Amino acid sequence: MTDLPASSAPFDTAVLWRVPLRALKETRLSGWLLVLGGFAAWELGSRYGLIQSQTLPSVSQIITEWVANLKSGALGEQLVVTLRHMGFGYVIGSTIGILVGLAMGQSKRLWRLLEPLVEIARPVPLSALIPLLILFLGIDDPLKITVVSIGAFFPVFMNTFAGVRSVSRTMRDTGATFGLSPLQATLQIVLPAAAPMIFVGLRYALTVGLVIALVSEMIAGNDGMGYFVIRAQQNLSVVQLFSGVFTLAFLGYALNFVFLIVERIVLPWHAGSARRHAT
Repeated sequence: MTDLPASSAPFDTAVLWRVPLRALKETRLSGWLLVLGGFAAWELGSRYGLIQSQTLPSVSQIITEWVANLKSGALGEQLVVTLRHMGFGYVIGSTIGILVGLAMGQSKRLWRLLEPLVEIARPVPLSALIPLLILFLGIDDPLKITVVSIGAFFPVFMNTFAGVRSVSRTMRDTGATFGLSPLQATLQIVLPAAAPMIFVGLRYALTVGLVIALVSEMIAGNDGMGYFVIRAQQNLSVVQLFSGVFTLAFLGYALNFVFLIVERIVLPWHAGSARRHAT
């Protein structure tokens, strides 16, 4: 019989620290810990009188108010309204932006025709357009959807145009060599090559669409999260105001999170390359 070893190798206690340290380095855990630390400091400051509770309520008060608004259905109804305004406007504006960007990026004649109009309209603040559009569209959903569509159009258009113009001549000539029609070349060569830039514009337009939807609801609205926030401010309901702002902050984060998942599905090669570069 062989003798069993009298003692095993000592356990490396450093292994116990590798997993949490790796989680901090390679995930968003450190960022969330920073957020939670800020909320904890805020809560403690409010409880011990370091922060004026009249102008800056404690985090626990805001959460209590948020839960109450959620249970009553007031917050959920307004959130659905804002998402409806933003969703329809985002889809319409982004679709038109992609189509116009593809067309102008491949046709110099069309670019010469439309470029002055685009550059004249692009710097105009949407907040200045809302009173003008009220004359034609009123203050209901068509106004909000139209304003969001305009706001989403320009970042998508600009990035689509830049992406199309960056497609190399070699790739275009390759398509011509294989006898591709203009439509086939656009769908099989130009659009895939410009897709990363297009998604940059779509991601930026997502944030712009949310902001514009809120602004339009604040200026000319009787529902939506913008109206919810401005009504809380007018009623001097500071806790309700913060609950609305917190809802919008986490809504924006959730929308961006979902968008990144969609981007990884549609452009797996681009997302993988970005992750490897970040690592």
